[in-house]
Amino acid sequence: MNSICILTDSFAQFQSSQENTPEFLYQIPLTLQIGDKKYRVDQANIDEILADCDHQQGFKLLIPDKQKLVHQIEFCQKQYRDIIVITHSKFFTGLFSALEKILEYFPKNQNLHLINSNTFSFGMGFLIQNAIQKIHLGESARSIVNDLQTQISNIYTYFFTPDLHHISHAGFIDYAQAISLEILNLFPIFSFEDGKFNPLEKINSRSKYFQYLEEFIDEFSDIDQAIFIYGLQKTRKEVPAFHSYLKEIHPDAKFFSHSMNAITKAMLGPKSMGIFVMSDDK
Repeated sequence: MNSICILTDSFAQFQSSQENTPEFLYQIPLTLQIGDKKYRVDQANIDEILADCDHQQGFKLLIPDKQKLVHQIEFCQKQYRDIIVITHSKFFTGLFSALEKILEYFPKNQNLHLINSNTFSFGMGFLIQNAIQKIHLGESARSIVNDLQTQISNIYTYFFTPDLHHISHAGFIDYAQAISLEILNLFPIFSFEDGKFNPLEKINSRSKYFQYLEEFIDEFSDIDQAIFIYGLQKTRKEVPAFHSYLKEIHPDAKFFSHSMNAITKAMLGPKSMGIFVMSDDK
C-alpha cells in the first residue's frame, strides 16, 4: 500500500501542468449550474459557460452526491494509508460538511485528514503544492496537515470585480446594488477572509486596483509567492509594472500570472482579476 494521497476538488488551480500532476493527487469533480443548464467543470467548454452567464439568472456550484463521494474515498483507501482531503471554502458549497458527515462512518484508524482550505482557486493550489512537496520529502501525514493548517492563515486574496451581473448572479451583491454601481460607474474590490468574500471599497478603474495592490504589498515583511489571475488577456497590460514593483519590494518572492479556471471566471466574470499571496510573515 502506498503512503499518502491528496484528495481535492476541481475548484483548485495550481501551477503544475497535467503531465506533472503526481499520481497520488485526485480531484472530486464539481458541476456548474447556470440557469437550467449544468456543466461538469472538468469537461465543460468555458466559452459556452460564459455565454450562459451573460444571459441566465442564477449561479450554483454543485457537489457530487453522497454515494459518489463515498466511492471516491473508498477508492483512495484501497491504495493509500493516509488520505489528506483539501476542500474549497465552506462559503461556496456544502462539500466540506458532506465529507465531515461521511467520514464519521469510516473506521477512525483509516487516517482520513479533512481540511477546509478557507480559500479557492490558487489559494488551494498553494496548499496542494506544498503538500505534494512534503510527500516527496517523506514527511508524515500528520506533519503535513499541521503545516497546512498553519499556512491557511498566511494566504491573502484581493479581487477587482467589474462584471457586476456575474457577482450579482453569484450572490455577492444584490441586483439593486449591481444596477446602482453600474449607474455610478463604480466596481467593488473584495478581499477573501475567513473563508468568504468581504467588500472593501469601490473604485472606478482598473489602474486604481493596481494602486491598491501596491499598497497591499507594502504591508508585508516577507512574501513567498504571489499569483495574479485574470479572465481576459487584455486585462494583463498593467501586470509587468506591478511585477516590477513587487520584485523591488520583495526581491525573493516568486511571481506568476495565470488565466482563471472555469469556476472562478464564471463566478466573478471574465473582466475580473485578482491576486493570491502566500506570506511568510509570522
